[in-house]
Amino acid sequence: DALRDLAGKYDVVLVDSAGKDSPEMRSALLAADVLLIPTPMSQTDIDSSIDMKKKIVDVAEEYNPSLVTAVVLSRVTTHPWSTEAEDAREVLGEIFPHIMPTVIYDRKAYRNALNEGTSVVEGTDRKAAWEIEELAKQVKEMVDSGRN
Repeated sequence: DALRDLAGKYDVVLVDSAGKDSPEMRSALLAADVLLIPTPMSQTDIDSSIDMKKKIVDVAEEYNPSLVTAVVLSRVTTHPWSTEAEDAREVLGEIFPHIMPTVIYDRKAYRNALNEGTSVVEGTDRKAAWEIEELAKQVKEMVDSGRN
């Protein structure tokens, strides 16, 4: 009810829940337009995201058929020869209909921002700021297209 009330007052309401199953997360899924699942590049994290889709998200989609679920590849290495993002995109793409085009790389700027209580958009690392700004644009497009 609180989320629906906020949705009536704002264009976008962003809820950041813990990365584990909880009554609050399940409740949010019933009211959400878009669910983003940030997925780091370890096999354990990829498996956890797939497990979450099969055990929680699929059920939520039965009650909220307009819910759009997308994976955000996160903590991706900046090593230029790494193929982990492409490999993860291929594996996750078999389960998830949407993999966000923007990748969130493993940058010190994210840890610094968390420690300082700020956003990377407020910081000096322009690459990190660009990643978040692009992701925000893509999420807004998903929300807007769902409302049309």
